[in-house]
Amino acid sequence: MFKDFRPRFKESFGGEFIVYAWLNRYKIGEYVYDPPPRRRRPRIGGRLKANIRIFSVTMKLLTYLLFT
Repeated sequence: MFKDFRPRFKESFGGEFIVYAWLNRYKIGEYVYDPPPRRRRPRIGGRLKANIRIFSVTMKLLTYLLFT
């Protein structure tokens, strides 16, 4: 099914996967998962850095989709 899927950007795997599935008219289902409790305030690098990284990856993916 996804044998020919090759992500272009490491950071945007999830976005690329959804776009690939949408372009190939695959149906996307939902799997309910009840994760274990998290720490109260996990540190991943700060909100500003995370938001900048998410924005840049989104722009890369949109640029790729628009110009290919």
